[in-house]
Amino acid sequence: MYLDDKLVEIEHLCCMAHAGSKFKYAFELGNDKDAEYILRCIGELYNLEREYETVF
Repeated sequence: MYLDDKLVEIEHLCCMAHAGSKFKYAFELGNDKDAEYILRCIGELYNLEREYETVF
């Protein structure tokens, strides 16, 4: 996963859209209640983001 030894201490992150898509898949595949909860949380973050964009 790392390109060289210098990147070992770097944390790899992904955007909420990519993370959310994994939970969406889990929910659609098996109606996973934990995935549904995480999707609601991500949705709340997106709502806050939209709200803050209008304020700032």
